Amino acid sequence: MKDNLFALMDKMLTPEEAVLAKVQFIDYQLQHNTFNKTNTAMWQAARSMPGYKWWFGFAKGARELRKFAVKVLAVATSGSSLERTWSTFEFIHSKRRNCLTISRANALVTIFSNMQLRRRVEREAARGEQDPAIPWRLFDEEPEFEAEVDEFEAGLPFEVLDA
Repeated sequence: MKDNLFALMDKMLTPEEAVLAKVQFIDYQLQHNTFNKTNTAMWQAARSMPGYKWWFGFAKGARELRKFAVKVLAVATSGSSLERTWSTFEFIHSKRRNCLTISRANALVTIFSNMQLRRRVEREAARGEQDPAIPWRLFDEEPEFEAEVDEFEAGLPFEVLDA
């Protein structure tokens, strides 16, 4: 099993990160360094809180292993997401639109799915809720533009005409 895990690390991380993640995983198994077995609060929290929260909260000293763990935890554990994707694909690549190439249909499915996800996150944000399946903030508010219009126009290589 460890060989499969290490092979997956090699696929999901850069070579440098994979080496560090493997060392950190061994530390995790042996309860050394960041994962010291004397830190009882950390190990009690591991039994009681969701995995992604534990990795974000307690594995700060093992950045590469934390990155890998969060990626693995983000993988869907049921077929419902696949069913949703196939349903969207069927909607986009219907009999009327069967002239779409596979690559174009795949791109449209990705765009459609991302739009649905964004709407869902925005709806939950408006209600003050957040889905526990999405532990991190996907769409933060856009930063405000601080420059004055005159400063912006001064940097342009042409003159801005008022309409």
